[in-house]
Amino acid sequence: MEHYKYAFVDGNWILSRVFYAMTRDIEGKVDHRFKYNLASVTTNSILKFFRDKYVIDKIILVWDTAPYAKQSLLNNEYKIGRYNPIQELEDETDPEKIKKLEDDAHNFQEKSAAKALMKELYQVALPSIWHKGYEADDIVYYLAQGLSPEMVRTGQKSMLVSIDSDWQYWCAPNIDVYNPISDTVYEYEKVREENRVPRDMSLFRFKSLYDSFYGSHNDLVVTVTDDVYDEDCLVTFDRFEKEGYSPEIFKDVNLARAQMETFNFERIKGYHKQVELDLQSLPLIGVIANESQIATIGMKLKIPLNTGGFSYYLSTLDKNLFKDE
Repeated sequence: MEHYKYAFVDGNWILSRVFYAMTRDIEGKVDHRFKYNLASVTTNSILKFFRDKYVIDKIILVWDTAPYAKQSLLNNEYKIGRYNPIQELEDETDPEKIKKLEDDAHNFQEKSAAKALMKELYQVALPSIWHKGYEADDIVYYLAQGLSPEMVRTGQKSMLVSIDSDWQYWCAPNIDVYNPISDTVYEYEKVREENRVPRDMSLFRFKSLYDSFYGSHNDLVVTVTDDVYDEDCLVTFDRFEKEGYSPEIFKDVNLARAQMETFNFERIKGYHKQVELDLQSLPLIGVIANESQIATIGMKLKIPLNTGGFSYYLSTLDKNLFKDE
């Protein structure tokens, strides 16, 4: 079995996936126990990703935390297409639609409560990392880049875990990306090869150029002219490096510049210090608990944890990567 030191899991994605599966047949508001059961099922799903398939020294959950720092750069329209029942309630007058929006708003609040509960799972060897204004994408990107030299030097590997296709571009040498739904592992050199990324360009640079010019599912829009759109993107990137933000390339120069700036983490106050602190914390966060302790902690949190679901992870984790408590 493949051995990975760290597995950084996209917490928002798996929580949302389980949330929608559990509410698919529910009409109205979920009950008061829902958040506890949601946290339980989500936790078990994460543990199943690796069971009998990978040896993982340490699993770390990574979370988005709004409001995102990128929103101000795009006039607060970043990811504005996402469903927000609380916002929609402001302008709704139809009683039936108001009832549906109120139910959805309640259920979303319960989902957020489940997320808060899961951040307490550091007590059972499942620590979390999150920072206000950062997306999980941002965090795993800098963790991957910071860890990669160590992984290469020691011959170890770590993985990023999400179905978000963007995460393929955050990988690095000896940092793979795993999609647990398709059961596919993306390796750094393979991603570079499939995207024809030039040797003098990083995957991150490639992705920032592509999304800023051609749009993405994160509410970034096409900014190049129609003629340029039809050209090979590598030709356009090379032209941009020579000409910059030229109206001959972009139909909206200012928007192209703003979208590119969303990939500039240097603008975030304290960014480098945060990266340093997070990298230093990796072998320190989280506490190991045996199955009996997991059951006790689960009762304290009111999360019905499946202690048997932890057994494989407990057999693979590296005790040296956790605090002694």
